[in-house]
Amino acid sequence: MRKIIQYILLLVTLPLIMLQAQENNLVLLFNTGISIPSIPDRFSNNWLAGFNGGIGIGYQTSTHSQVIFHFDYYYHKFDKDSYLKKIAKGSSNFGIEGASLSIITASINLRLIPFPSATVAPYLIVGIGYMNISQNNITLSLLNETTTIEFESFGALMAVGGAGVNISISKSLVIFAEANYVEGESLGEDRRSWGKNTVFIPIKLGLIIKL
Repeated sequence: MRKIIQYILLLVTLPLIMLQAQENNLVLLFNTGISIPSIPDRFSNNWLAGFNGGIGIGYQTSTHSQVIFHFDYYYHKFDKDSYLKKIAKGSSNFGIEGASLSIITASINLRLIPFPSATVAPYLIVGIGYMNISQNNITLSLLNETTTIEFESFGALMAVGGAGVNISISKSLVIFAEANYVEGESLGEDRRSWGKNTVFIPIKLGLIIKL
């Protein structure tokens, strides 16, 4: 647990360290987009594609690379219609309430930009971080009987890989689009009700402001 706390403190204090760098090497990022569930099966089968939003602060380490601290929020809704068809065969006597899932991530990412001077510049992303997964309890009802499926939030170490493209608008503004593969491995005991690994695919559209 002490190592986990130290890891989180490192992620939180990194932006403060970056702020001490030269101003013209700093960049701010703002993004939004969609998130596609992948692993485990109960995530991909029972939850709908959701939305994401995030902010980041980065440092231009060279003309070909940036180190970016990123904070993202992901939100998914439970696929009620599909779930009820499976367990109730379309019966109108069944009902479901609640069921939303949130994922919060904090990560340190390295962007590799092979052609930084190009107006349209592709790049690669690799990174590590931490995610917290939290789900509201689900209440199933049949006539006057109700059953609640409880869920506890849990954390996971995560790895990020992806690719994107920067489109320069001016010297200080850049639009970017990217797709990532995010995999988290649960901390502590194996999450038997969910699965040890969690994988989703965020697709982001955002803005970079060079300071």
